[in-house]
Amino acid sequence: MDRTRRLQVASAALRLARRGPREDVPVAMADESGSLSDHELSSIEARINATTPGPWYFHLLDDDWAMNLVAISTIPDEEHVGDRANFDPGTVIAATLVQHPRYVCGADERWDENARFIAAARTDVPRLIAEVRRLRRLVRDESA
Repeated sequence: MDRTRRLQVASAALRLARRGPREDVPVAMADESGSLSDHELSSIEARINATTPGPWYFHLLDDDWAMNLVAISTIPDEEHVGDRANFDPGTVIAATLVQHPRYVCGADERWDENARFIAAARTDVPRLIAEVRRLRRLVRDESA
């Protein structure tokens, strides 16, 4: 990818980041007890369903094209081994470190940890929602 294309991709990413949260996907907030209502759980599910389908994958890219890039992508890493120049920026969901050129660089230096969490969240959150609903059904069935 040439310099012009890299700048176009970075510019597009900044425009998306500045848009802010989507207004049509409600944000769930727990009540004072910390419990989530069924509506709040559905709100969480709506947000995850509005994202790019998973699974997502953790990537460390460090070559002539992206020095110290930590990213989350829709493509498994083994599909990118060797020729990083052909890495499709359209598969990148998020980046927690873009050191050169310096675009993204978290102050706490937890780039890898943050990227692994983001990548895992795409599959972990739906599983957690399903487990909460399963446990709620068990409680309801035992109470009946």
